[in-house]
Amino acid sequence: MTCKTKESNVAPTEEPMKEPEYCRWTNAFNGTCSDRGNPQTMCFFDFLDAHTARVMPKNCACNDLPGNKRYCECSFVCNS
Repeated sequence: MTCKTKESNVAPTEEPMKEPEYCRWTNAFNGTCSDRGNPQTMCFFDFLDAHTARVMPKNCACNDLPGNKRYCECSFVCNS
């Protein structure tokens, strides 16, 4: 006698994916916000140079500072 097992079409219960938590990152760099094109993009790349793409920077902003400096601020994934 052969015994057949019945396959279930129900997916195993999984916890819903959590939304990532974003934190703000700030740093001052040499040069002005318009030195290399779009200020937001420049801060985005500055952030990637300092970190990894895994932190997914977004909503970057740039503000010029005295003395040929710029202040960059981006949101990044700090807890996922």
